[in-house]
Amino acid sequence: MPTLPTPSHFASHPSLASSLLITPPPEPTPTPTPPRSVLILLHGLGDTNAPFHNLASQLSLPHAACISLRAPSPIPALMTGTDQTGFHWGDDLSLDSRTGALDFDAGFSTAARPLGDLLGVLLGECGFVARDVHFLGYGQGGMAALAVVEAWPGVEFGGVIAIGTGIAGSKSAMGEVRGYVSSLTIGEGKARTPVLVCGGSSGTVVTAGVLREVKERFGAVEYVMWERGGDGMPRSRGEMMVLMRFWGGRIRGPVPEGMEEVGGAA
Repeated sequence: MPTLPTPSHFASHPSLASSLLITPPPEPTPTPTPPRSVLILLHGLGDTNAPFHNLASQLSLPHAACISLRAPSPIPALMTGTDQTGFHWGDDLSLDSRTGALDFDAGFSTAARPLGDLLGVLLGECGFVARDVHFLGYGQGGMAALAVVEAWPGVEFGGVIAIGTGIAGSKSAMGEVRGYVSSLTIGEGKARTPVLVCGGSSGTVVTAGVLREVKERFGAVEYVMWERGGDGMPRSRGEMMVLMRFWGGRIRGPVPEGMEEVGGAA
């Protein structure tokens, strides 16, 4: 049975330890049990992990711990238009020539280390298997999440929910992440991890071309279009239920006492 991640598990990775917020699973009654699954939340470009930490508390996913990770690279407050420093997952800040907005696909070598170190601890010391590691990413965080699981196409992670994002131009955009996790076999072909892509009915980056590319590179893809414009996070109960239904089919409960799980280490 996996162990609930705590700050002490990341003591050997101080920069990582200072950039993550952990939410334990809701305590069941009558007997608390360790989490079976872990959900990694990756915020959008220019944001911090604080809002996703609040979201994790509201989700109350049974048997699942949540880790909200802050991106490694800061964006000056002047550029975010607020009095708060934001962060991004890319190697650089560049403008999309088509939209004039900051480009999500700005390389992910810098993000590979914190994400790789995080996976290394979760799959190692904490005892999770890849099948029980899930991702929720918004905007550039969603692109980063897709890139992480695509680094191991032969491995079935728990799943990726990617909201308001495209897919990196290169299949190996996060290839460096493999150097931090030695326990997984890379494999080949379409990525085995199931994906849910969500986006607005207008003013969205989730275009037909984006969906076509995602389906060409992932074996199991579901798409849900919000009944509103824009690519924001879920606002209504109906939109949140889209996420809950996906997790309901993927997040597993604890292994009954006295039984042992066979396989699934990848």
